[in-house]
Amino acid sequence: MSIEKKTTEIASLTAKEAGKKIKPLFGKVSTVKEKEDFADLYSEADLLAEKIISAYLNKEFPQFNYLSEEKEYLDRGSEYTWIIDPLDGSIPFIAGLDYWGVSIGLLKDNKPVSGVIYIPSKDWLFRAYRGGGSFLNGKKVKVSKKRELEKAIVGFDVGNAGYRREGLIKNVASQIDNVRYMPSFACSTFGQVLVAKGIYDAYLHHRAFPWDFCAGTIIVQEAGGKVTDHEGLDLDWTKRDNLSLLASNGLIHEKILKIINSPK
Repeated sequence: MSIEKKTTEIASLTAKEAGKKIKPLFGKVSTVKEKEDFADLYSEADLLAEKIISAYLNKEFPQFNYLSEEKEYLDRGSEYTWIIDPLDGSIPFIAGLDYWGVSIGLLKDNKPVSGVIYIPSKDWLFRAYRGGGSFLNGKKVKVSKKRELEKAIVGFDVGNAGYRREGLIKNVASQIDNVRYMPSFACSTFGQVLVAKGIYDAYLHHRAFPWDFCAGTIIVQEAGGKVTDHEGLDLDWTKRDNLSLLASNGLIHEKILKIINSPK
């Protein structure tokens, strides 16, 4: 069994376990705290999920580097690095909205090779590894075949406070009259798996972090989609913040990039 396949299987079990353990806290957390940004929240659910995931993965793969939203980076000198968001969509989770998930990605030499996203509210387990296809609960998924922007559903999120106006102007205002509709769920992992599942035709995010995108990138790519930053380049996984994302079915990718980067 390849290391990518093995890590995907372990990550799948881990994500599902973490999701099930925090689900009873959904909409019922007792302690909510702010990070540096007043809109960047976390609760005991984030910390519980992190505890479960780090225990599983560090036991099974003690040699791998480990980067999580809720834990300091562990550099063990490995070519492999776990990229973890133990609870993506903390704001919806706290508010009692269904759009949240557990995200576990794996880099090899700073390239995504494995990814798992679990959406507990729907019991959706997405998993993919390089060259192995993308699957939802064991069934292969593929991106949509839409070619016309005017028929496309393009999801978006604008990230944390401080950059939202910039994101709305650049990513949303530029697209809004060119596409059929633009939903937002405040959960990047949810947006990306909707692209992989063929529900969204594309998804945009502005100024985020590696754990927001790592697992979703390989899941979308293995479903036949395309993922770049807003310049049309591969994501730079050495960056710790300020990552932009366009995930799409590939067929409308260049059209969206052209609009984003056209002079305003």
